[in-house]
Amino acid sequence: MARSARKRSATAARVAATARRAAAQRRQAGLPPAKRGPRRSTTWGLTPGEFAALPAEQRAELHNATRAQRHQAVLTTLQIITSLGVVVGLIFTGLGLTQTAKSLDAAREEQRIAREGLDLARKGQAHDRFTKAIEQLANGRDLCPGEDDQGRTRLSLDDHGCACRLHPGARPGYEDQP
Repeated sequence: MARSARKRSATAARVAATARRAAAQRRQAGLPPAKRGPRRSTTWGLTPGEFAALPAEQRAELHNATRAQRHQAVLTTLQIITSLGVVVGLIFTGLGLTQTAKSLDAAREEQRIAREGLDLARKGQAHDRFTKAIEQLANGRDLCPGEDDQGRTRLSLDDHGCACRLHPGARPGYEDQP
């Protein structure tokens, strides 16, 4: 990059020197100074007449230097646009990730609330079943109609907190099967 910048500087210096020589020749010949037309970037600020007065080698160098400069400007512009696109993409990605995190937190909270509600319902159901069994025992009614009434049964709670009737010697958690 530095080499091309030095080459352009050298080319610009040669063009300026040639333009000064052309102006000096016009003064010596008694001609009025050359009228400058609209500046064109293709000729480094030279009028078309001054550009045409340059030797072919210098015109080619100026033309190539101008083309390289335009090419570099286009590349720089494209790089800037691409960089801005990447930054905008990163911003939207960050916003999307933030929204996803919020949605995930909300889903976890809903899941926690549902789990608490389910646990409460299970406890309530176990409580209701146990209360009903106690009421039936208090009223003298048998918990499991159709089984023997010899007093060899007892009331126990299974793994879920439900009341069940067991034979003597049976392990809790196993329901009495006739």
